[in-house]
Amino acid sequence: MLLLVFLLITLVSFGCDAGNISQSSADSLKQTSKERTIQPWHSAKIDTVEKVIYDIAHELKIPYGTNTKFSPNVYPNVIRYEDKSTNNPRQIFLRFMLNREILDLNYANMILKQEIEKANGKLIEGIVFANWKEYLVGHKLTFRNQDESLEYVIRLVYDRQLYSDAQQSQEISVILTELGDNNQIIIDNLDFIKSKNITLALDGEGSFCNDINNLAITNNIETMLTIPLEAYPSHNSYNQLNAIKVQSPIEEEHIVSEISYLHDNIGSIKGLTHYWGDFASSEEEFMQHIIDYCKQKNLYYIDARTTSKSKGFNLALRSQVLSSWALSYSQVSFENMTNYLNKNNNPVIILPFNSSADIEKLKKIISFIDRKNYRIVYVSDLLNTDLPIIE
Repeated sequence: MLLLVFLLITLVSFGCDAGNISQSSADSLKQTSKERTIQPWHSAKIDTVEKVIYDIAHELKIPYGTNTKFSPNVYPNVIRYEDKSTNNPRQIFLRFMLNREILDLNYANMILKQEIEKANGKLIEGIVFANWKEYLVGHKLTFRNQDESLEYVIRLVYDRQLYSDAQQSQEISVILTELGDNNQIIIDNLDFIKSKNITLALDGEGSFCNDINNLAITNNIETMLTIPLEAYPSHNSYNQLNAIKVQSPIEEEHIVSEISYLHDNIGSIKGLTHYWGDFASSEEEFMQHIIDYCKQKNLYYIDARTTSKSKGFNLALRSQVLSSWALSYSQVSFENMTNYLNKNNNPVIILPFNSSADIEKLKKIISFIDRKNYRIVYVSDLLNTDLPIIE
């Protein structure tokens, strides 16, 4: 009798344990399945560096989907080709097809380099190419894994077609600049400025800067600071007496004190840009101090691009300062805007606003933007992103 009871207890205990094991296994399988859904390439027999590459694709918001044509476990818009005729190193070619509305090539380039080097990948070459296959421009990065047995040739290109179903909203910012000496023009056009989400860039030396800024704050209109930077002497040196000059040697204390003086005259702002400055903005050390100021004060930076040699935008990206480069002043025309919108996924238009002629030009530009189906947003909204941070 005792033996029978012992056997029954043993069977019941075993059944309970088996149930627990089964439930534990089911939970484990469920969790594994969930992980594979998020990152399916981790089950593939691929090199660590390649796994990191696909992780980056995930972080850069390249949508995952089944791709049987090129390779399983790879995104449909990360095309993979392995050249099996090569050895020591074996070459693997990858093409990242990016949505211009979401991601800039330079940003993707920096994120790739940063994360692959963390995984002990070695950068061999980085170039900008043009007219490859159907792509007008792109970046090519070549990496090798730690033992140099594998070489990854990664091309970053724009390809709108793959994202045509995503219905990405197109946004643009409009900045009115050099404001402060005439507050009546702002008061007269306040309703229009507010209804169109136009950002105001105040010159800290203007007599009405504080009044305009207080008016903007009351009406929830975004403001920023615009600073005068030294231009080449041929650009009316008399008007540049108050410009922040490029001294030799370049002194950070001088630059910061000049900006701080203008900033203090306004108060609460969200960003910084400049006017003039085709000389100063091409000096890397000089511009780095301005970018450092933006980072310290938690301001975004808009590169007015008064010269094609301007350093501000790229320095801002490297320093993790939210930034874009603008079409500004005399560059703003219907023809130039069409070309510009195809190049910049965070487009910003900068216009002076001091006369009735400026008002008419602004309204024509707004009409053009509406016809292009762009939505005008404040600069801070345009630059807001949850993409990976460049460290």
